[in-house]
Amino acid sequence: MKKREIQEILNSVRLTEKEKAQMKSQLFFRANIGGYSRRRGIRSPFFFIMPTVPVAALAVVLLIVSSLARVALPGDGLYGFKRGVNEKVLGILAVSDEQKAKLETDLIARRYQEIEQVVRDSATSTQDTQKTQEIIKGLEEDIDKSHEKVTSIIEDISDAGDKEVALEISAELSQTISIHKDIIETAIAKSGQDSSVTDSALQIVAKAGENKAKVEEKTKEIVSSVVKEDDTDTEEQKVDKQKIFEGSIEKLETTIGEVRDLIEDQAQDINPEFVAQAENLLISANVRLEKCKAGLQPEVKGEDKAKAFLACTNGLNDAKGAYLILTATSGVVDNEAEEVADKIQETKDNDQGISATVVNSEGKEVEVKENTTTTNTKEVDTEEKDGEVLGDVIENTDTEEEVDIQISTQEKTQTSVR
Repeated sequence: MKKREIQEILNSVRLTEKEKAQMKSQLFFRANIGGYSRRRGIRSPFFFIMPTVPVAALAVVLLIVSSLARVALPGDGLYGFKRGVNEKVLGILAVSDEQKAKLETDLIARRYQEIEQVVRDSATSTQDTQKTQEIIKGLEEDIDKSHEKVTSIIEDISDAGDKEVALEISAELSQTISIHKDIIETAIAKSGQDSSVTDSALQIVAKAGENKAKVEEKTKEIVSSVVKEDDTDTEEQKVDKQKIFEGSIEKLETTIGEVRDLIEDQAQDINPEFVAQAENLLISANVRLEKCKAGLQPEVKGEDKAKAFLACTNGLNDAKGAYLILTATSGVVDNEAEEVADKIQETKDNDQGISATVVNSEGKEVEVKENTTTTNTKEVDTEEKDGEVLGDVIENTDTEEEVDIQISTQEKTQTSVR
């Protein structure tokens, strides 16, 4: 087991101090039901070997089984434990709407990863084709259920006024769908098959494209609601909007930091193709961060503010995409890596970014996109120095020129000024 996989397992079972205290209390309470004391053992399922086993020992066994089950696939012996125990426990621990949305997005990623592996295994598997199709169909239904839950939560959070939180969840969901869609497409192509199994997997790919488009449309609605300026806005509403802008900047900065930490800690365990892509998306996110910091000041108005907020939104998509490229590709086999990287790059190149609908100075609704004009940005270097990946935007000048963010998976790339 790789260091990265072990870390992911540890992260998945890490609890807060409050959750630890609650779980401890519940364990003691359950252990005392039926006359059991804290110090007595409980009936072991292996009673023919040892009559009783301490609660702590049973907890350790369950933790080990849970860790092993985490990577189980449909048809494996521990898959039922993974779905029936692991994921249900995670569901119980997810209390807030944000936590629930994060969990459902993670479950979507897991189901996609399982589909990826089923497609790979189908090339050499002796399993009945109809059975494999049924597995893929079941996973597709699970994805649909989780997707419906997440989008509903995004709607609720947005309506409650936490727009920056809703946008962060949307960015993670969109990038999760996009990257796994590309991985599945590559797995289908590499399998060399033309069968009912690949047809079922291609339906998953088509549905993923539809779901991503729906998420992006919802993101557009949220952004438009924030940047829409109304003369009837009260001072309180204006303050609330400014808080959303500041919260969005903070979330982008946090995500960029998480990507940097991940690269620094685990780059040696990740395919260089994906590390290079993540680094380049980090450059793009940093450029957009500077744009939204400059454009989301209280004195900035109209379309300029809308474009700045779009820069923040698209930058968050870049940063989330970078993080997921580093984590979601952990199951990609070596002979797929280059093709997956190319496919992800193609998708990024064709991505037009999020747009917004605003009311212009003439009182007409117009669609605004984040343009490529920004203050003259000096060259950004991603070379490593003293073990630290550099990706910060150097201080801008006052001259506006068009910046073209070149992204390449083949070599270290720099931001060039045209």
